[in-house]
Amino acid sequence: MEDLHERLVAPFGASSRLALFQGFQRYREALLALGLHATQWVNGSFVDATRTDPEDIDLVNFCTEKMLQHVPENAMHRVGDLLAGGMATIAEFGCQTNLVVVYSPSHALAANVIAWQQKWYTLFSSARDYTDPDRPVAPARGRKGFAELIVGDPNLCPQLRHEF
Repeated sequence: MEDLHERLVAPFGASSRLALFQGFQRYREALLALGLHATQWVNGSFVDATRTDPEDIDLVNFCTEKMLQHVPENAMHRVGDLLAGGMATIAEFGCQTNLVVVYSPSHALAANVIAWQQKWYTLFSSARDYTDPDRPVAPARGRKGFAELIVGDPNLCPQLRHEF
């Protein structure tokens, strides 16, 4: 988180970035308060750094099926809202959140995990044209990166592929 702040908040001075970063910190604290552990891919114009004042932080939470099975029933709704809130988490945290459940290799849905990782990897590593309202891919700008962060215990977070 310190590196994220140093690279993507501090150099921009007075901008929306500090408030977004603080919302992202609160978001991560809310996950930890519920006992959640996740590998996060953080992206969007916040990470692209092409806009001084991005509107939100885009992120995908990768959580193991095993960890999610241990969420108490009475907390499941809040967990779902946080991990896969989409646009709904923007108002509270400034983050547009998505979820990929990582299943064990022997699970029938394990192949879907690779497909979802590839989808998000491709989307998050493709530069967008933020001057266009429809934000099409901008291949002339080349590929871009995204940040990967761990929430909670790294031993309880899935390890992800980084090449496709």
